[in-house]
Amino acid sequence: MDIGTAELIAAARELQRFDGRDTGSLSDQELVEYVRAGDRVAHLGGTHRAVGSHEVEVRSDSSLGERSFARRHGQRTAQHLIARLTGMSAGAAARVLEVGRMLAGAAAAFSLDGQDARDDASSPTQGGAAGDRNTPDGRAGCSPTLDGGEETDDDPGLGPAPGPGPGPAPMPSPTPTPTPIVRGAADGVYRRVAEATARGAISGELSHLITRTLNEVRALRAALEEARAVGGPGAPTHQSAAWTEPDALEALLVRLAIESTPTDLRRKCLTARAAADPVAWEARERRHREERFLIVNAEEDGTVTLRGRLDATSAAPLVTFLDEQVRAAMQKRRGLPRSADPRGAGAMRLDALVDLARHGLGCSEQATGVTTTVMVRVAKAELDSDVGLADCDGLLAPVSIGSLRRMAVDLAVLPAVLGSTGQVLDLGRTERLFTPAQRLAIGERDGGCAMCGAPPSWCATHHIDWWARGGRTDISNGVLLCTNCHHRVHDKTWDIVPRDGEIYIRPPASIDPARRLRPAVRRRVEQPGATAA
Repeated sequence: MDIGTAELIAAARELQRFDGRDTGSLSDQELVEYVRAGDRVAHLGGTHRAVGSHEVEVRSDSSLGERSFARRHGQRTAQHLIARLTGMSAGAAARVLEVGRMLAGAAAAFSLDGQDARDDASSPTQGGAAGDRNTPDGRAGCSPTLDGGEETDDDPGLGPAPGPGPGPAPMPSPTPTPTPIVRGAADGVYRRVAEATARGAISGELSHLITRTLNEVRALRAALEEARAVGGPGAPTHQSAAWTEPDALEALLVRLAIESTPTDLRRKCLTARAAADPVAWEARERRHREERFLIVNAEEDGTVTLRGRLDATSAAPLVTFLDEQVRAAMQKRRGLPRSADPRGAGAMRLDALVDLARHGLGCSEQATGVTTTVMVRVAKAELDSDVGLADCDGLLAPVSIGSLRRMAVDLAVLPAVLGSTGQVLDLGRTERLFTPAQRLAIGERDGGCAMCGAPPSWCATHHIDWWARGGRTDISNGVLLCTNCHHRVHDKTWDIVPRDGEIYIRPPASIDPARRLRPAVRRRVEQPGATAA
């Protein structure tokens, strides 16, 4: 295999211009150039590492047994050997190997002039099995820019590059050689991603993120289209968002990776996965809710460690509250000496959480008051149809309409309802929340969760006829539900039915095929055998 170092040498030459300089002597512009040159060298070095790692994987195929490259070097798999050679974690090594497979697949699937090397050229960017266009030694190769396109890593906002600074003479310009790509190919190969990675425009980490996102979006879109084509009872009627078409999405994500921040890219990747099938995304949210946890560990040194995983509806109020506390603390100490408040953001978040717990321990009121304000944005058409996504402040991932309704029960959620062109049609109101007096009256009537009997302090006040659908905020339209039962109602498996001042529960057909009404827990306890009139 021919290994090409032209791009790396050119990047190192840019970095060499600063050899011998003191960083303190660099102008603002030079410092920007210095950091970016180092970053480009790191990206290209990562490309070589991924390429070499893939070759290690090829030589470590399990069919070789004890003759495999990894086993001859004392490791079970290529992943473990790469981790050992580089000092990275096994998880990081696995991601490097995925990037290597993607680059190898791109070399096999696309020719040097950017044309699809496969017989089936119906997809302009999606690679498949290895093609026949290989280098003379039988291994795939490709040029530094797979599509022959222009470089896009120059930032016009930073001005022209300065001339050579003091230091040794620059290295001579190398003769262009192919970008280092190894033999082999894999499904899920994308030309734009491979080209940007090969020339160091994006890192291997971002390349891995984009590739995984595109693979998942393609699978979601295909599954949805297949289900729609099959038809029948329960067949989906919704469609994938048009902008998640894989070719257009690939171009968008690569551009974001080059021009924007990693956080912006991660947010767009999550949104793309959700928009490919909003109903599947809501099902994923339900799984996340079921898998939520918080572990409290007492350490040997006397400290306590918290470790947890939150679903979106649980995280939104917590993240919003903690971010607001950090913002307020930072603002309060502005203009003061650092010694006035030496805490970092991490300590501020922890202090805010501790203060919240202290307040809760000393508070005699029900935990159903307004504790934070969460801003969300949702399209009116999606809100009306119950199928769609809402963008929530404080979260990278969007939330489903179902999760938005669950979040709105006990928080001051301000939904900005948007029209088709993004204009704000309506800004939600906090008047929809039950007053303290109403909550007390409903708590006295229900005695706790109407479905399972959990104590009032564990419950939120739920609109029986949903507020978003015109339901009134009055006692007859309110019911106490704990978090778990509230989710069951919003998942549309259980119904709450008010009748003659009492609350009844209608179970799903899977529990009672006749779906007969059951009295709320308090009435079943106080009046055994009570039934709906």
